[in-house]
Amino acid sequence: MKNRPSSYSALRYTLFAYTVCVVLLITLMPFNFDFHIPRRIRFAWHGDLPDILSNIFLFIPLGFLYRLCFRQGRGRLCLQELMLGLLMSLAIEALQIFLPSRKPTVADVLTNGSGVWLGAQLDVLVMSRLNRDHLVKLFALELPLMALICFLTPLLWISAYTTHIYPNRLVLILLLGLFGSGIWHSIFVHRLRPEGHLSEKKMLFMAVAWFFISSTPALINVPWHVAVMGALMMAALVLQMGWQIRWPPNSADRRFEVATLKRYLPLYAAYLFLLMLWPPKPEIFVPVNNPVRCYNA
Repeated sequence: MKNRPSSYSALRYTLFAYTVCVVLLITLMPFNFDFHIPRRIRFAWHGDLPDILSNIFLFIPLGFLYRLCFRQGRGRLCLQELMLGLLMSLAIEALQIFLPSRKPTVADVLTNGSGVWLGAQLDVLVMSRLNRDHLVKLFALELPLMALICFLTPLLWISAYTTHIYPNRLVLILLLGLFGSGIWHSIFVHRLRPEGHLSEKKMLFMAVAWFFISSTPALINVPWHVAVMGALMMAALVLQMGWQIRWPPNSADRRFEVATLKRYLPLYAAYLFLLMLWPPKPEIFVPVNNPVRCYNA
């Protein structure tokens, strides 16, 4: 257990770098830059409510992870994180000037910066109630499977973002959600429940909250569809817990990751197969009649 702090540190730095890459991927696709200085710069002052909410939720993980990595315990007002969010957003909006399919928006600078600030405030709130060791134990952050949950989150976000044009991609969200629910269940059964860190109700809440937060773009556009998928995910978790009560796992088996992956990997394989059948197309990012549908972050 001595390597737990170092594993935790490596995970949080990796997740921060990964989150930055995902944010740049989402906000700058399809990368068809035209670096000729435009005669006229098109920009908007405001966006609609779905666009604003998507921007805020997209940047919350950045603020949370930035403070977790670099600013732990300093500056509870999180002004540095706010400035970071505003500067990063300004850089993104400046690059969008050279993207024919994008339109810089003044409101995006404010909402993106607000998202980073809210993420930093979330870190302040969590750390005021939990110390680092408790946080690691509660969320099993030293486990590779929990890292997999973190890496699934941007995949869910990207799949959810495309559903307003391709409704059949809701199936991709469901497959990722079921795959994630299996991982959550395995972590709970083999680690969190035996060590008394989490009850079944709290685990259900955490897993379903993870799914809904990760599916925010689809939740804004097609809330009832996502609600049904969340209910299916919860039902799958309840069935798995009932199965484990009847046939409990071997408590001596501490290395359960490989068996878990073998059990649930077909769901991820189905996701990859359908992803090949439904690859994202450039028009997802090109505004036609409703420019807000183009992700202006």
